[in-house]
Amino acid sequence: MKNEENNRFTWIPFYTELAKKILEYKNNRANLISFIFSKEGLLDFSNYLHLQDKTQRINDIDPFSFMGIFNRGSLSQRNRIKILEKIKKQFEINAEVPSDFDGVPVLNYRRMFFYDCGALKESCNSLWDAYDAMMNDDLKPWFNYYNFTKRKAECTIPLFWCKANDYISLDSRNVDYLIKHGVDVDVNDDTSYLSLLQLIKGKIVSREMGENTYAEISCNAFNQKKAIRYWLYAPGDNATYWDEFYNLGIMAIGWDKIGDLSEYGKKTDIKNKMAEVYGVKNSSKAYMNFVQCTWDFAKGMNIGDVVFVKQGLYKVLGYGVVTSDYYFDDNRDEYCNVRTVDWKQKGVWDHPGQAVQKTLTDITKYTDYVEKLKILFMDTSIKQFTNILHIKKNIILQGAPGTGKTYNTAALALSICGETIPEKHEDVMKRYGELQKEGRIGFCTFHQSMDYEDFVEGVKPVNHENGELYYKVEDGIFKAISKIATNPQIAKQTKSLDTAFDYLIQDILDGNIKTLVLKNGDKSKELSVSSQMTIKWKTTDDKIDANCVSKERLLKLCEIYNSKKALDSMNNINESIRSVIGGCNSSYYWAVANYLLGKLGKEKAPVESNNNYVLIIDEINRGNVSKIFGELITLLEADKRLGGEHPIKVMLPYSKEPFGVPSNLYIMGTMNTTDRSVGNIDYAVRRRFAFVTLKADRQILVSKYGEESKQVQLFDAVYTFLNDDKKHPDMDIDDLMVGHSYFMANDNNELKLKLEYEIIPLIREYNKDGIVNVKKDELKKAFDDWKAAI
Repeated sequence: MKNEENNRFTWIPFYTELAKKILEYKNNRANLISFIFSKEGLLDFSNYLHLQDKTQRINDIDPFSFMGIFNRGSLSQRNRIKILEKIKKQFEINAEVPSDFDGVPVLNYRRMFFYDCGALKESCNSLWDAYDAMMNDDLKPWFNYYNFTKRKAECTIPLFWCKANDYISLDSRNVDYLIKHGVDVDVNDDTSYLSLLQLIKGKIVSREMGENTYAEISCNAFNQKKAIRYWLYAPGDNATYWDEFYNLGIMAIGWDKIGDLSEYGKKTDIKNKMAEVYGVKNSSKAYMNFVQCTWDFAKGMNIGDVVFVKQGLYKVLGYGVVTSDYYFDDNRDEYCNVRTVDWKQKGVWDHPGQAVQKTLTDITKYTDYVEKLKILFMDTSIKQFTNILHIKKNIILQGAPGTGKTYNTAALALSICGETIPEKHEDVMKRYGELQKEGRIGFCTFHQSMDYEDFVEGVKPVNHENGELYYKVEDGIFKAISKIATNPQIAKQTKSLDTAFDYLIQDILDGNIKTLVLKNGDKSKELSVSSQMTIKWKTTDDKIDANCVSKERLLKLCEIYNSKKALDSMNNINESIRSVIGGCNSSYYWAVANYLLGKLGKEKAPVESNNNYVLIIDEINRGNVSKIFGELITLLEADKRLGGEHPIKVMLPYSKEPFGVPSNLYIMGTMNTTDRSVGNIDYAVRRRFAFVTLKADRQILVSKYGEESKQVQLFDAVYTFLNDDKKHPDMDIDDLMVGHSYFMANDNNELKLKLEYEIIPLIREYNKDGIVNVKKDELKKAFDDWKAAI
C-alpha cells in the first residue's frame, strides 16, 4: 500500500528551489516575460496578465505575480502540474514536479496579480526589491508596500509559497484554525508577524506538528472548513471484501482497467475512457451510475466524510471516517483505487428500509435518512433520548449526583445537531465546544436569582458617552438562541456588520472616508471618530456634533432593517429608526447603515435555518422555572412551535416584538433528584418536558474495572446500605443511589480519597437533610466498614 506520509507536501522542495531560482531573473525580466507568453511556455495560462486595458499585454512582471500563475483558485491540478513541468525545464529545477498540493492556499480570482496596472514598471521594481529582501528574511519592504494591516492574507500567502518552512499564510482558513487553537492573530507589522510565528510554535507546533509545521497547519485548516458529507458504500457481496477493507483500514473502487482516476480532470474524459475500456453506451443507466460513482470517489469525497457500509439492500455493516485523499495503489492486484478510512464500528444492522443499489452514493441531502443511519450506531441510551427529543422537543435528565446527567447532555446535543458521536469523551467535548462557538449549542445554569429578564428579555441601563443614562431592551439567553435558530443569517450578518463597522472606523481615522451619502442624496458633513469609537460629524464651525452613531445601536437597527432595500423603503426615517433604537440623529444612523449594508451586499431575504440548535439548562430545578419562562411556557409544546401544527406567537412585554419558539430548537435540562434545598417543578412545566431518570450504573464499573474490583465492591456496599425503605420512606433508590462516577478511580488510593471527600460527605448531607434517617452510630459504622474494605 502507498505510504501516505511520504507523498504529502511534495510541493515544498519544488516551490522552495523555484523561489531561489526566480531571483536570477531580477535583472533579466525580458526573458521571463518571453517564457510566460511563448507557446512553449505559459501562454495558455497567462491571458489574465494584462494592464487596465485588458487588451494590452504586460511587458514586465514581479516575482509574486509569477508564482501566482500556478497558484490560482480556478486552476485544475492537472494544469498546475503541466505548468510546473514547463517551469522545471525552463528554470532547471532539480526537485521533482509535485504530486500533491496539500495545504497550498490559492489566490482569489479578484486578486490574481500583485503589480499596479497603472504604474507597471515602478511597481515591479519595488516588488522585486521586496522579494529580494524577503528571501533574505527582511519582510519590512514587502509589508510596507502591500499594506499588511489591510491585506494580511494576500500579503502572507506568497511568503508561504516561497518559504513554507519559515512563514505561515494568514488566509481566513488558517486564521480561524489558529484562533480555535488559542493563538492571538492580531498582528499589524513585520515584528508582530515574526512574534506570531514563535507563538504558533509554542502553542501548536511543539505538541502537534512534524517537520512541515506550517504546511501541516494549513492543510488541517483547509480540511476542517469542508462540510461533512455522508456516503453509502457497497464493497461487494463477498464478505472477504469487507473483512479485508476493515482490517487494512481502506475502501476501494474496483475498476482497475481505468487506472489512476486523478489523471482525468473532467467527467467527459472519464466517460470517454470508460466507454473505450468497457464498450458501453452513454445512454445506459447502469453506465451513468458507473461514471458518477467513479467521479464521486475520486473527486467528490473529502477527508472527514462519513461512510456507511451496506451489504445488499437490507443490511448495514458499519461506518467509518475518511482519512485520506484518493490515490491509486498499483501494488494491489485488484481494487487499486483506494482511500484510507478509520472504521469506527463493524457488525450487522438492519438497514432502515431498502437501500440504493449503487456502489457509492452521496446521501448528504437526505437528512432524515442520514439521521436513521446515525441512530443505528448510537449508544442505546443516547438513541432513546434522541428519539424522545425529536418528538417532545424538551427533556429533563434527572437523577442522583454522579449518574451522568450533565455528562450525557454533550453527546445528546451532538446527536440532535446531526453529528456522528465520537467514541472518546474528549472528542465529544471537543466537537461540543466547536458547536458552542458556532452558536449551535447554548448552555446556562438556573439559580435562585435567575429571572425572566436574564432568560428572555429585559430592560438594562446604559451610560451614553455624553453622561446621560438611557435604557435598552436586551435579549436573554433563550431569546437570543431562538432568533439564531429561526434565522441564522441574523447572527452571520451581525458578525459581518460588527467587523465592517470597525473597518469603517479605521478608514475614517486614516482619512480614506470623509463623508457618507444621506437619505436625500446629499453628502454628509465631514466624519470623525470619538474616543469611545463612535462615529461623529463635524459642524460648519469645525466643531464636533454631539450626536453620534454607536456600533451597539447600529447593529440593533440592522437586525430590523437588514438590507439597503429595507432602508430605502422608509417613508419617515425619524419615526422608523427611533421606533427601533430610540432618540438619535436618524440621518446619521441611516447613512452609516446604508453604507455598511451596501458594502456587504445584504439584499437577500432572511433564510430559515435547516440546522438543529440545543439549549442546555443545568440544574433546572434550582430556579423558579415558571417565572423564568413566563408566558413562553405555552410556546414550548411541540405543536405550538413555529412550524408545528398549531404555531403560536406572543407579544413580548419589553421589546413589543412578536416571538415564537422555533421547531429546530431543542431544550435539555438536568435535575438533581436529591436536592431538597430548592422547589419542585410545577405541573405546567412538567407537562411540557419528558422526564428521564438516569440511574447509578453498576455495569459501567464492572466493564471498566472487573467484577472483583474494589470499585464494584464499594458500590455494592453503598447500595446495600441505602437500599432500605425504612431509611428513606419518601424516595426511590434510583433517585438516591450515589452515581457510578463517584466510584471511578485509577487505584485504591484515589478510591479512598473519593470515599473520604465525596461519597461520605454526600451521604452525611442526605442524613442531615432528612432524606436518609440513620442514627449517628450506624452511620459511623458504615463509613468505617467501607474504609476498611478498600
